[in-house]
Amino acid sequence: MKIQCKSKILQEIISKIDQILSKVPDNDYNGNPIENSYEFGRYHGELKKLFYVTPEGNHKTFISDELASDLIHDELFERKE
Repeated sequence: MKIQCKSKILQEIISKIDQILSKVPDNDYNGNPIENSYEFGRYHGELKKLFYVTPEGNHKTFISDELASDLIHDELFERKE
């Protein structure tokens, strides 16, 4: 996927989200679906901690609980398609 916009902030955000989602396993160490595991919370937390730095140097977080969950569930769903 090639991003057409020139915004460095957006490019960095997408890259960070992609790195986290690509590491989410389908199952936990016991073979259970990740959605039913405490491991889900690990990746959820990583997404929620993401931040970007504004041109003025301010750090801002941007992912809500709901969006973090939706991103992980969508990643897992799309892998099965």
